[in-house]
Amino acid sequence: MTASFHMATKTLAAGRIFVWASILLASSAMASDVGKRFPPEMRTFVDAKTGVTVAALTTGTFNDAKIYQTHPQWTSDGQYVIFRSNRAAGRGSQAFAVNEITGDIIQLTEGATNTRSLNVARKSNKLYFFRGGMGMAAQLIELNLDPLVADSQAGKMKGPASYERAVGTMPADLRESGGFTLDADEKSAYIGVGKVPPGGGRGASAGLGRNPQDGPPDGRGHRSD
Repeated sequence: MTASFHMATKTLAAGRIFVWASILLASSAMASDVGKRFPPEMRTFVDAKTGVTVAALTTGTFNDAKIYQTHPQWTSDGQYVIFRSNRAAGRGSQAFAVNEITGDIIQLTEGATNTRSLNVARKSNKLYFFRGGMGMAAQLIELNLDPLVADSQAGKMKGPASYERAVGTMPADLRESGGFTLDADEKSAYIGVGKVPPGGGRGASAGLGRNPQDGPPDGRGHRSD
């Protein structure tokens, strides 16, 4: 597609180049599933033992899982719970947000997302995670949830990169090995790392982009949750 675009720019007038580029950008944004909305699955029931009314936020047939239990689950504004699920198109799990009141579900990530290490900021409506693996250098990504959710609600999504900031890229010979966490002041991140075996191999991408419930345990011989 890039080569075709460059060839087209040599023969088309300036006005047409602008139109063609606009069409390509719009198509790219439309192809993304970030911001995709799923119908509410929420239902309530009364616990037979305690009499307490329980609200189940997701009740579909997908593998939905909470973030690691020591990490924040709610966005800082208290409106959404962040979770990981295999309900996204394609293989592996992605990050989603479910509104605690309405039950609306929004897809937040796509691609090679490491959903084992999702971190919700405490002070701002941001989500931090690693993207990479399968021969790609791992990047720490900051996802700005406020504009993403607003654009999703309005049905006017931009390209995924509009909501992201790459905080940093790990050296090619290192991989994120679990234990990633974010300081409460959002100024520091603490990351466990491991060496990538020569030639890559299983250790270079162990568990990246996968929900532990989707497949075998990670490279350390135990489940991540």
